[in-house]
Amino acid sequence: MKSLKVLILEDDVDLLHSLAEYLSGRGCDCYCASNTTEAWKIVDSKFDMLVIDLHLGHGDDGLDFFESVKTRYPTIQCILMTGYDSLPVRLKSFAFGVADYMKKPIFPAELFARMQRLLIRNQKAEPLIQIEKLCKLSPKEEQVLTVLLQAKGDFVSKHVLSTVVETDNALYVVLSRLKKRLPSVYKIHSQYGRGWRLEVL
Repeated sequence: MKSLKVLILEDDVDLLHSLAEYLSGRGCDCYCASNTTEAWKIVDSKFDMLVIDLHLGHGDDGLDFFESVKTRYPTIQCILMTGYDSLPVRLKSFAFGVADYMKKPIFPAELFARMQRLLIRNQKAEPLIQIEKLCKLSPKEEQVLTVLLQAKGDFVSKHVLSTVVETDNALYVVLSRLKKRLPSVYKIHSQYGRGWRLEVL
């Protein structure tokens, strides 16, 4: 399973490390920078996603940084974080090509869920595109299915899936619905102590 390579640019060091720790624990390959100078030293075309603070210290602007990165790597995705929410800022961000926008305080679990959602929208989980043509899935079902698809046949533990669906009961309901809604070529298998895996017949 390929790790999602993420660059986090945030001048609040505590938040920076908190997000990196959480995402790393969910299988992401995280790189951290507290200013644009540091970020330019490590950013490259192999990053799957940028998580950027809008207002950085010392006059740095996260949106300007993303605009420059986007000219070099047009397909790179960005989630913008800000404590100063306003309609003009949101519209400007989307005009620059920002894929998603989050108002602080940032909750790591929500950030991870939004990242999973972007994977679906940008067709990084290609089999899901075929599935969506055949069945209507709820947002939670899409997110769980994306995690299973990315595992490429390996088992996914309850701990990992709980980052998408918070309670055991809700997770079991989502998995039960997925089993009923998926085309017959897809089977979800469970194994005690290991979790669930998606098999393509």
